[in-house]
Amino acid sequence: MHTSKRLLSAAVLGLTALIFGGCQTAQEPTAIVSSPAYWQQMQQKLQQVTRYQLSGRLGVSGSTRFSANFTLTANQDNYELELTSPFGATLANLTVKPGEAILVADGKTYQAADAQSLFYETFNLDLPLSSLRTLSLGLIGPASILLPDGQLLSSAQDGFVVNYQHFKEFDGYALPTDLNVNKGQLYIKLKVNEVAYIE
Repeated sequence: MHTSKRLLSAAVLGLTALIFGGCQTAQEPTAIVSSPAYWQQMQQKLQQVTRYQLSGRLGVSGSTRFSANFTLTANQDNYELELTSPFGATLANLTVKPGEAILVADGKTYQAADAQSLFYETFNLDLPLSSLRTLSLGLIGPASILLPDGQLLSSAQDGFVVNYQHFKEFDGYALPTDLNVNKGQLYIKLKVNEVAYIE
């Protein structure tokens, strides 16, 4: 599919070194004093989050190889996901609200009721967009596995298995900053560099 090829070539893996360079954080992360009580209270706090914005980088490997910078802006059940090249060019912009997803890429606009299927049909790239809030905030679900101190270790949802490698606290919220996601032969690495705001 031509659109998919242009998207992938714009963020060719040969430029990964630029993507994976350090970024300044909007909010300085603080150390986490981990305990079962801390994580139990943190989960309750994260469940109440209404809006946040975070950015970082993602790399996809498997049958499809792709890498890009991303910015996720969420407000209640609505969110916007922007993917950009190492040079700042917008590769794709996905706007989602309940029952509607709009994707703008390569000068074209695509629309569907479901963000995940829309992205897959357009780019042949399966991303965990239906569970993006749960994944990005590190929320515990029915298929989650916890460490002895209560920290989230892994979760499974919609066929994706998410392994949480590291958490940092931003403005009083402990958020995952290093995540590995896989589904079959698809492997996704997410690195959060910056949290602009969360409340």
